[in-house]
Amino acid sequence: MDREGWAAFLNSCKATVSNEAGGHWIDKDDTTMNAIKDWIKAKSGGASMTIASESPLRRLAHKLPWGVRQWLIKILSKGVIRHEALIGQDEDFIEVYERFFKDKPFPPKISGKCVSSRHFDAVGTQTCQIMMEGRYNDIFVADEHYIPLKEDLSNAQEAVDKLADVTFRTQLAERTYEFTMAEHTYTKRMDYIYKAIS
Repeated sequence: MDREGWAAFLNSCKATVSNEAGGHWIDKDDTTMNAIKDWIKAKSGGASMTIASESPLRRLAHKLPWGVRQWLIKILSKGVIRHEALIGQDEDFIEVYERFFKDKPFPPKISGKCVSSRHFDAVGTQTCQIMMEGRYNDIFVADEHYIPLKEDLSNAQEAVDKLADVTFRTQLAERTYEFTMAEHTYTKRMDYIYKAIS
């Protein structure tokens, strides 16, 4: 969808369901990600050529129409020439977890989880959000800005009941919009950065 299509879709929704973006673990130097990539390449025995994510070809591909990009994704995820972002899609989660993440502390000291543009997209159209419990960069607060859903889904019925309450849902979406426009626009962020460095 283009911008207008996405906005129209969100405007037609009573709510969206989402979670925080990012991953639990982050490295300053991509150590874990590079180790996984090397392991996958070694498993394939060097049978394919890999296009790096930083390649100028990636910037070129982003300018192509969506249908052409989808076709390229299919080709580059299975063929002899593969894009770095597409290798490993068929790997077994348990094997990757056991090899690279099992011994990492959980929860990590510094989480890579964060708020995302998808959350602000819904706010901008005053669409209510059901979101997995999380920090969301300490911006959004459960039951004030979104309907919380526990990771084990033990409160799913409660979340559905809140969503079915039109007054609650509408007030929550309006309150979240007003809060965001007052505190979290680009202008407000730039003002904060300016004050921090001056």
